[in-house]
Amino acid sequence: MPSSMSCVKNVCNRLLRTVREREVPASQEKKKAAMLRDIAATRLIEVFCRQEDALAVIWEIQNIEKTEVKADAVQVNKQTEHTGTYKVRGHFAGIPWHNEFAYVLHEQGFHSTEAHPPASGARIQGGFVAVATGEQSCTILHYEQYVLPQWAVPLKPLIVWYLQWSMQKELHDLRAIILERAAKDMTQSNVLEQSSPLVPKSGPPG
Repeated sequence: MPSSMSCVKNVCNRLLRTVREREVPASQEKKKAAMLRDIAATRLIEVFCRQEDALAVIWEIQNIEKTEVKADAVQVNKQTEHTGTYKVRGHFAGIPWHNEFAYVLHEQGFHSTEAHPPASGARIQGGFVAVATGEQSCTILHYEQYVLPQWAVPLKPLIVWYLQWSMQKELHDLRAIILERAAKDMTQSNVLEQSSPLVPKSGPPG
């Protein structure tokens, strides 16, 4: 039976293959230019909580406003139980930006992509995946993919560094919210159990 860490690695590899799938350019020069513009980054963090506790926070899209370093304000438009859009306004390394994304919730997290991409395809996409590694532990994977504008290609190393820093900070903030909410839910559950009156078991009439 595969170990929990190998499962996490398999998920990572699957996601990287998915986010990197793009139409192959006609010439090698175009292919090379496209690769220079691509960024695919991933970060992992261990959280000592149940997978369902992590997913409850991850599925709440409004929490992006609390954890995403690049987001100052998020407006969520829920369409169904599992799909919707959200508008983001914020700063990327100090540069103002805004965009709208379409999201899909799935059994292990969520994926979002640019809601109104150009004809060439989505320039921004990403998401979160929570993989159970034990009864009270899970690994959260955060991934982001970008297609840089041509003018930003010389800045790619700095952009990658900034993304790695911001994504790791985002995961630490997300973990703090998950653990705080899990502790609060546990406390409330204990209070309810202690305050509930004992109800005698019913049985057949004597």
